[in-house]
Order: sequence, then C-alpha cells, then structure tokens
Amino acid sequence: MEKLNPGPYGPKSIGPKGQIALPKELMEQLSLSPGAGVYVMANDQVPGTLLVVPQELVAEWSASGLRSRVRRTPRAPDNR
Repeated sequence: MEKLNPGPYGPKSIGPKGQIALPKELMEQLSLSPGAGVYVMANDQVPGTLLVVPQELVAEWSASGLRSRVRRTPRAPDNR
C-alpha cells in the first residue's frame, strides 16, 4: 500500500455555498472522485477540527457496531 501524504493541504477557502475543494492528490490517495459520497463530522479527538469520511467507511462503521459515530443530518436545500 502506498504511503499517504497526510498534508496539511491548504489553506483552503470555503465557498459561498459552504463548499471546500479537495486537492486532486488527496482525492487520488483516498480513492475519491467527483460525486463521491462523504460525511462531514466534527472531530471529537481534536476540538475545532473536521473529519471528511468516505461513505463506504461510514457503512463499515455501521456494520461493525460503531453506528453511534454516525448521525445523519437533513440535507440542505439545493439553491443553485
């Protein structure tokens, strides 16, 4: 397995609709592509930080009994 470059990448600006562009290198390392599903979570291990977790990993957490780590939130309206 290829060693991941943990970063940091940035600073990154948050767009007017709350978007954050992920660097191409990071997306490739994590096997993410445009349109991939991710969860955004507050990191309880390091206050004031976020985790961006691929949907597949959250599914694994749920299957293994770590469901309490996942809390669904209502989807914001798409104001395009």
